[in-house]
Amino acid sequence: MQIPASEAVPLPPGQFYLFQVVGLAVRTPEGQVLGRVVDVLRTGSNDVYVVRPPEGPEIFLPAVDSCIEKIDPAAGELVARLPEWFR
Repeated sequence: MQIPASEAVPLPPGQFYLFQVVGLAVRTPEGQVLGRVVDVLRTGSNDVYVVRPPEGPEIFLPAVDSCIEKIDPAAGELVARLPEWFR
């Protein structure tokens, strides 16, 4: 069953529904475009945002404070730091 987004119960600050995250543009704090969130993988410990870049393989970003700096659905963007192991 689905309800209109306008009828969703407001969440506490810093929490988001999946529909608010999928589709967001993703960039680094320095402004490098990483792509767009195309899916969210639900794991036992934390979610993982699947980011499709303009070219190349998908990027899997763990939804943890050390990687996700800001989620702003109103601005249509997610600001993320790539994990050390990604570089």
